[in-house]
Amino acid sequence: MAIGHFEEMFKRNPDAKVAYELAELNLQIQNIPGAEKHINYGLVNAKDDMKKAFYETQTPYEVSLKAAFMYLNALCTYNKDAKANIDAAVDILDAALKTAPNFNLIQLTKTELLRQKQVLQAQAAQPKN
Repeated sequence: MAIGHFEEMFKRNPDAKVAYELAELNLQIQNIPGAEKHINYGLVNAKDDMKKAFYETQTPYEVSLKAAFMYLNALCTYNKDAKANIDAAVDILDAALKTAPNFNLIQLTKTELLRQKQVLQAQAAQPKN
């Protein structure tokens, strides 16, 4: 239901912060094309002074909105094909970390993706019966 409200807000006044919310909501419901549309808008239109707050740590922190869009872009890339796109997603996360080294959520996500890659490689190395 929230997507409809944010879509109406975005239609009336396109804004990178609203685009972020739409991209995140679309990712949550696995609407990859919808998420990509808003991620691309945000990557182009996020200004250097725009920030996004994150609260997954005890101490909340802010990063640039562009880095936040890069994070969503990595998630979107991964969700297109979870097995084939791990390296591409990690590359996007690495680029985002260069612009926002304090972006803890990226480090957590990167660690998990690399762990998944190791599991997939171990499974591939197992002899087939």
